[in-house]
Amino acid sequence: LATRNGTSLRFGETELRDQGRATRGVIGIRLEDDDKLESLEIVNLKATFFICTENGYGKRTNFDEYRDQHRGGKGIYALRPSDRNGKVVGAHTVMENDALMLITAKGKMIRMKVSDIRVISRVTQGMRLITLDEGDLLVSATTVEPEDDEQFESESGGDNAASANAEEQPPKAQ
Repeated sequence: LATRNGTSLRFGETELRDQGRATRGVIGIRLEDDDKLESLEIVNLKATFFICTENGYGKRTNFDEYRDQHRGGKGIYALRPSDRNGKVVGAHTVMENDALMLITAKGKMIRMKVSDIRVISRVTQGMRLITLDEGDLLVSATTVEPEDDEQFESESGGDNAASANAEEQPPKAQ
């Protein structure tokens, strides 16, 4: 679990008992008054934990840097919010070949490869992912399907690529 104020709590799913649909559930993480849950992710030891902030900073960290705890605790810092970073806006389990889409409040969108983001320690503040205009904030970060490199190259490759694609497509029915 990851919160807007940068804390995280990792616990085993065996700590959650089966319940009916009409039940209230159990507490996962205890939140401060000004905090809210940002994300619930499944731990995959072959993946990394990506977290980013409203001021355009982010990082990837190996899951083994987050110790197992018991549900219902306050958690540990995944990233300390600061004036430089801002609050957490996204936290995801990502694989090396995944891609990310970052979206700002003013409508700027960038797509980037997860592999372009360094894997660094849990106690660091992260690196700049996107340069924001004055008064703009990052509002969303989500994983997207990686693009096929060949498809991307052929779409942006000019006339030769366009004619090659035209030859491969069947004629349109009239």
